[in-house]
Amino acid sequence: MKVSETEAGSTAGPRVLFVKVTRGLGGSSSVLVRMVPNLLKLGVDASVLVYRNSDRVNTLAAVGVPIYEIGIQGPIPPPLVSILGAPVPTPVFFRIARHSVRFIRQARPDVVYFNSPRYGLLPVFAAAKALGCRTVCYYRETLDLLKAEKLAMRHIDRVIALSDAARLHFEQQGVDPNRLRRVYDALDYAAIKRRTANIPRVESDKFRIAIIGALIPRKGHRYLLEAIGRLLPEIPHLHVSCIGTGVDEEPLRIMARELGIEHSVAFTGFSNEVPVLLKNMDLCVAPSLAEGLVPQVALEALAVGTPVIASDLVGTREAIHDGKAGIDVPRKDVEAVATAILTMARTPIFAPKLGVYGQEQFKAGRFSPQSEAMAVRDVMTEVMN
Repeated sequence: MKVSETEAGSTAGPRVLFVKVTRGLGGSSSVLVRMVPNLLKLGVDASVLVYRNSDRVNTLAAVGVPIYEIGIQGPIPPPLVSILGAPVPTPVFFRIARHSVRFIRQARPDVVYFNSPRYGLLPVFAAAKALGCRTVCYYRETLDLLKAEKLAMRHIDRVIALSDAARLHFEQQGVDPNRLRRVYDALDYAAIKRRTANIPRVESDKFRIAIIGALIPRKGHRYLLEAIGRLLPEIPHLHVSCIGTGVDEEPLRIMARELGIEHSVAFTGFSNEVPVLLKNMDLCVAPSLAEGLVPQVALEALAVGTPVIASDLVGTREAIHDGKAGIDVPRKDVEAVATAILTMARTPIFAPKLGVYGQEQFKAGRFSPQSEAMAVRDVMTEVMN
């Protein structure tokens, strides 16, 4: 067990311990790295508790944020198991709860903020409530709540959803509507413009499609590959870049070979330069099965003027303005994905118009990190009062 040696700053704002209990390096880590520095500027005294540290989260230590690490190695075992339909704590539950008590006492937070928690919520939540902390839970996705989560939701002070539609989803899941707040996801448009300003667009005789994110079933890669398999005989210049890593990489490679499209699909691995890559794409496809708004990469695509095809999830229409900045398609609908790609590829003037509209939303300040941080700070202040 370890904690960074950086001492927490002395500010007049709320003291908040941000808890990240998932393993991934994706959206939830990005949210912490983006949001916490902006909250520091607003007077929030922040610290972070993680099951296992990562280079991305550890960048917060460089700006004076204490990082507390429980130190679980290897796959994270479930803290709860179901026995006769009831959630029962496992030994790892008590181990995590014990160390959480220790770190919460060190951090002395007014509020414990759970960042996309899922199954890891309960041990740290139990420790936080036992020590009298206020609690806020932030969800990036709109998956059905687990039994353990529903139990916790009865006692969490506030739940943050990424869209109005996501807020309604959680209300339908049984969360008290008086405890629900909507805070839109954010993107640092100014930083993206700086990173891409001097990057020229490279023309190509291919129609370049990007799908960016963890190679896991929830991201829906298979539906794009099936769509490409249907379209290639008609539009042979399509080319897909699958940017990311994950457990589905080999099954997806096998699928591409079986569909006969392996020469039109490239698996390029993880990249820290997503906006730069997107600037040289004709289209970004995000066929996810569950998100809170849309995948972060879809917002990045809109920021650089690349149009988006995204699953019609609970918040998609709020992000792409009912088709003005992209096309929304039903989940798991290969034919709809294929039709949308065909429309983009065969109408050269259509896609750029969508891209321009998407950029205008960011220029107007929508999805700004500053707005996100102020909204989150307001939620923290609210629960303290």
